[in-house]
Amino acid sequence: MAAMKGVRPVRPDPTPSPRSMTLPMAVGVTVVLVADQTSKGWAHTFPWAEPVANPDLALGVAGGKPFLLTTVMIIALAVFGRHLIRKVHTGQLSVAVAALLLGGAAGNLIDRALLGSVRDFIPTPWLIFNLADVALLAGVIGYFLFLRLLPRPPSRADQPVRRVLEVCICPPGFGCRQANDRNPTRPLSDHRS
Repeated sequence: MAAMKGVRPVRPDPTPSPRSMTLPMAVGVTVVLVADQTSKGWAHTFPWAEPVANPDLALGVAGGKPFLLTTVMIIALAVFGRHLIRKVHTGQLSVAVAALLLGGAAGNLIDRALLGSVRDFIPTPWLIFNLADVALLAGVIGYFLFLRLLPRPPSRADQPVRRVLEVCICPPGFGCRQANDRNPTRPLSDHRS
């Protein structure tokens, strides 16, 4: 097939496909779950550990009946998990951050579903926590860093400014493509507003 004169080939989209993100996310969640559940199982052997059963949510801030708390956690994990997966698939969140959040929440959910409470064992002067809590905290920090550091998509009000910047950065006839253009092979000078 002969190349058309004056038409540059379009580079493949650098955003990974959703299917290519599934395995790394599953591996990350599994690693967090195994580390959390293993550490909780071995906590009684650590000389510095203080194993306790925590029936409350959010580091003891909220409480309630175990069945109700477990049900709320399952629903929250399903809804927030779907949100995280969408963010990962659109490139707005890293797989590692999503895996930390999902793995940490799932680790505490497993304890709550099987035991009626969460097993905490890492003591501090203020509270006792576990590896799932550490994963959740690291994931929350990562999530908010991604929200702050990633550029936000332009709004409709930004469109005229964006068009001027595109023309200044890529003059007509240079074959640059717009991110939202349906026909990326068309040169910028052929775009109709």
